[in-house]
Amino acid sequence: MSAVPFEAERILRSLSGSRKPSRGTTTGMSGGLGLAHMSSGPGIANAASAATLLIERYSPSALVVFGIGGAYHGSGLVTGEVAAAESETFAELGAMTPGGFISARDMGLSILTRGSKKYFEIFELDRKLLKLAARHTVASGPFMTVSTVTGSLRGAKELMARHGGALCENMEGAAAANVCARCGVPMLEIRGISNMVENRDTGKWKTKQAAENAQEALLQILKLIQ
Repeated sequence: MSAVPFEAERILRSLSGSRKPSRGTTTGMSGGLGLAHMSSGPGIANAASAATLLIERYSPSALVVFGIGGAYHGSGLVTGEVAAAESETFAELGAMTPGGFISARDMGLSILTRGSKKYFEIFELDRKLLKLAARHTVASGPFMTVSTVTGSLRGAKELMARHGGALCENMEGAAAANVCARCGVPMLEIRGISNMVENRDTGKWKTKQAAENAQEALLQILKLIQ
């Protein structure tokens, strides 16, 4: 699953025996793997609904979320590099008070219970898939999912302080991770870095390069899964 079509163009071209999109999904083969891809549309609501549709329709052995993201200063990442998520955080889930932000965990607001485990704003991703991804990504660590793209260095610093740091931000990952945790489906997330999270200047962004690099990494990771 990717958010928008250009993030998956190379992946879709690489599929053999691919079928034209049906109900928003393209299917085909990558080596010995059967794949189904959907462009979810940007944002948490789109990502949750698309992940649910893919899981219910295809019962996949894993869900891979890929695309572009913005890296935080201090992450060690630069534009064009590809990173993998160890965890996903709903960065804005909680309460804003006169004294500052209170996280879902601090509020005791569990958004998912599966067996004896309660989930708050943080979802850990699959370690076996992450280990495979490490061969074709430059770093792994926590990602954050936002509904409002951070367009100022001040905002980035506030988010980093609020959650203790992260590699990058995006608009879909935590929503997909929530669905995967609910359904018991392993999830991997990789993102090419299109920009640094700072005062917004889209002239500096390298979205095409970031998307292409993420897809190249994913194609190599898929070979390890086969």
